[in-house]
Amino acid sequence: MFSGAAIAQIARRVQLALMAAAVLSSSACYTYAAVPTSQPLVEQSAEFRITDTGRIELVRQLGPGILTVEGRVVRQDDNGWTLRVYRLTDLRGQTTTWTGEVVELPRASVEMVTRRDFDRSRSVLATAAIAGGLTLFVLSRSLLGGGSSAEEGGGGNTGASIRF
Repeated sequence: MFSGAAIAQIARRVQLALMAAAVLSSSACYTYAAVPTSQPLVEQSAEFRITDTGRIELVRQLGPGILTVEGRVVRQDDNGWTLRVYRLTDLRGQTTTWTGEVVELPRASVEMVTRRDFDRSRSVLATAAIAGGLTLFVLSRSLLGGGSSAEEGGGGNTGASIRF
């Protein structure tokens, strides 16, 4: 039915589909849980919702109309947080990606803090769904190179001839 080379090719393609599924699903499986502003967050990723007065106070550091700041907490004390910022969201819902710039957030400028947590069950479910979909797509499209061979009537003499 299948030769050893064909089985190896199928295994490689399924393995590639599974790796693609893992990459695609890994970024979407996080939850955000509200935490008390007094909870230690050093070396954790968190999202900070900025107050109206905080938007005015932080306009020079962050730009106008910032609703949330996401980043990794570098330092935390009674006055606020020091973050390596990786994303801002403004009041219109537009996001801006940052590359780890350090920003000081005064406690009075923050309305709410949510911690970013990895959700293992959602990740497994998403990876399985994407892997299954990619595998079915590959199998249904004959992308595995399983065409007919000459012995099965897929090639050979067609009876046509060329005359000059």
